[in-house]
Amino acid sequence: MRADLRVRPAPGADPARLARACRDAGLDVVAIAAPEGVGVARAVAVAAGDALTVVAGREITTREGVVVGLFLPEDVPDGLPLAETLARVRASGGVTVVPHPESCRIPSAADLRSLADLVDVREMATGATGPAGVEAARHACRMGVLVSAGSGAAGPEGVGGAGMAMRPFAGARDFLEALAEAEPILARRGRRARLRERNRARDT
Repeated sequence: MRADLRVRPAPGADPARLARACRDAGLDVVAIAAPEGVGVARAVAVAAGDALTVVAGREITTREGVVVGLFLPEDVPDGLPLAETLARVRASGGVTVVPHPESCRIPSAADLRSLADLVDVREMATGATGPAGVEAARHACRMGVLVSAGSGAAGPEGVGGAGMAMRPFAGARDFLEALAEAEPILARRGRRARLRERNRARDT
């Protein structure tokens, strides 16, 4: 399966357009982590129907910086200490992710080291990091680090820019096991891009 493990919709993003963009990008799985809460992911899931697996998440601003919770049944609020935020995500059955440092203000290295037992995944590549980010993520995988990759897209245009090739999973724990065997990947051309190319070739 192809999975974009962090899409960050901007306020007011159209769930139906996001779902359609994911399908056009050839995705099987997308993790939606909007700052506005898990309701955004649920709306995308409704729009996608059975065509796409949507992991409900949220981008959470802690006192020390931004983290992401995935597989959240409900929102974890902003403004809490980092340790409490990570613990709440875990207690809800969710997965804790530290986003790529170029995408937002994440907690300091010292804070993350002190709470390493509460951090499940490190995001190592985004749509903006390109091939270098994917190669760094692959190297980290070889070193035994549990990593993720996601586009970080704010809207339909950037969906699928980076992600993971992974086996199917059932729930948060199985997701982590599947991630340990997964491979970071860059975007591939979606259905619309291929259709445009065929149309151009036909018209020439």
